[in-house]
Amino acid sequence: MKIYSLFAGVLCALSVAQASTIFADFNDLRADSRLQTQDGGTGFTARWGEFGAGTEDYGGTGTIVVTDGDLQAPGRTGYRLNQSGSGHAVTGTHTAARNQNRSITPFTGDVIYFSFLVQPSADGRIGIQFGDVGGVKSSSADDPRVIAYGTSLFFGASNTDDVSVTHAFAVGEASLVVGRWDVDVDGTQDQLRLWVNPDLRSGEQGLLMHETPLIDVTSDEIDLGTFDSIGINAYSTGSGDAGLLDMLYLSDEDDAFQQVTGVSPTAIPESGAVGLLLGAGALSIVCLRRRQG
Repeated sequence: MKIYSLFAGVLCALSVAQASTIFADFNDLRADSRLQTQDGGTGFTARWGEFGAGTEDYGGTGTIVVTDGDLQAPGRTGYRLNQSGSGHAVTGTHTAARNQNRSITPFTGDVIYFSFLVQPSADGRIGIQFGDVGGVKSSSADDPRVIAYGTSLFFGASNTDDVSVTHAFAVGEASLVVGRWDVDVDGTQDQLRLWVNPDLRSGEQGLLMHETPLIDVTSDEIDLGTFDSIGINAYSTGSGDAGLLDMLYLSDEDDAFQQVTGVSPTAIPESGAVGLLLGAGALSIVCLRRRQG
């Protein structure tokens, strides 16, 4: 029995250790330089564009670059992750689709949350994509990707019908994109839900119960278990810039929602919290009076 308990404990520890949180705020990178070959962030297994740690074999593009300036989520979202250091974000300088990926250890959790801040431009395309780092080309457009283009939110994947929602963003204004990825919801397919500027102040349950996702896709073409990279997709179809992207977070930990938003899963809106405290105070006064009587 003791041996079995020890073995079970080891298995549990290993399963917990496999969960991870990945983030990049780009503030630890060199501004006015290409993203390719740079490091920084937490949870990645190689540098941007590197096919394997230490190989110095780089793929992707040199047209996705680090630029000055941090993005801030709209206050109404309740987003609570903060940045420090030099303010940087990423953008693109090409006029056709360009990607820059970075290898990660594949997620093993049943639920993965992710978030990023984005400031779209009128002619820009900017967002994130999931893929195979060794197979990603500079102009690949087959991997699952979440993109802001102009005012629209777009999701696309190979052999999956593209989905787009208009009027999701305001051009030139920073927005928060939150995604929830449920693995094998029916044994074979993954479900992806996407929100733009959701109210996070009621926590995870508030998000799931009261905030309708702009995009909700269930497909066998978005199997997260096959991906070993996360990438930036950025370019402009006109004379303007591609827009800006900042604060990329992904997690499959037990508190993944909090990891990517900074908000407790059981958070209570400030007004509700005040009301609850006042109610508790009134109840305690009533109880005290009853005891005195």
